[in-house]
Amino acid sequence: GVRRSPYRTLILFGLSARTKDRLLVRMCHDFFRRFPTSERLLQGWADGDLDRIVRVGQKPFIESAAQVIRDHEGVVPRDRDGLKQIKGVGEKIAGCVIAYGWGGEALPLDGNACRLVERVSGIAAGVPVQLLRASLKSLYLSHRPWMDQRGLAMVDLHEIIRLHAQTVCTKAPACFRCPVAICLSRQAEYQTDTFPEVDPASWQDWRELLLEPVTVSRDED
Repeated sequence: GVRRSPYRTLILFGLSARTKDRLLVRMCHDFFRRFPTSERLLQGWADGDLDRIVRVGQKPFIESAAQVIRDHEGVVPRDRDGLKQIKGVGEKIAGCVIAYGWGGEALPLDGNACRLVERVSGIAAGVPVQLLRASLKSLYLSHRPWMDQRGLAMVDLHEIIRLHAQTVCTKAPACFRCPVAICLSRQAEYQTDTFPEVDPASWQDWRELLLEPVTVSRDED
C-alpha cells in the first residue's frame, strides 16, 4: 500500500517554517513535481530550478538536506542526531520526520499543542517543551495496552492534540465546545458538540503531500 515518505515529510515540515498553509501546499506541490524523490533532489538541486520554487531563505535548508541525505547513502536519517545535522531542523521538525515519516515514537508538539497541554494541566505557560513531551510520552506509555487495543500510536495522540488546539482550544479558547472535562483552565461549561467548520480539502492536501509517489514518470525530470 501507499506509505508516508520520510523525504517528503522532511521537506514539508522544513519549508513550513514561517510559511502560510495555502502557500506551503502550493510550494510543496511544485517542489515534489520537480523533485519527487530524494534521488531526484540529489541529481538536480543545484540546476537552478530551486530558485523559482522556494524562497531565498529556504535554500540553505534544501541544500543542507541534500548534503545530509547524500551522506546517509541517499536516505533521510531515522535518528534525531542525524536529522539535526540539517540546517533549520531542530527538535520539532526532527520529531515530525520520526513520527510522520518513519512511524517512530515522537511527539513534535508545536506552539498550539503546547498551549493546549498547559491549559488542560493547569500549569503556567512557558514550561520547557522537552518537559511537556516527556510528560505526554510517559502518559502514553502508561496507557500503552489501552492505546494498542484501539490501534492508536503516539503520532495519533499528537494529531488529536494538534487538531483540537487548532480548532477548539485556540488562542481564544471555545471552552463551551470542549468536551475535555478534566481541563483545569476551563472558562465556560461544555454546551455543544458542534465543532467549528474545517476545510477538509486543506487537511487532505497536507496528508497527500506526505505520501510516497505511486510512480515517478520520466517526463518529471
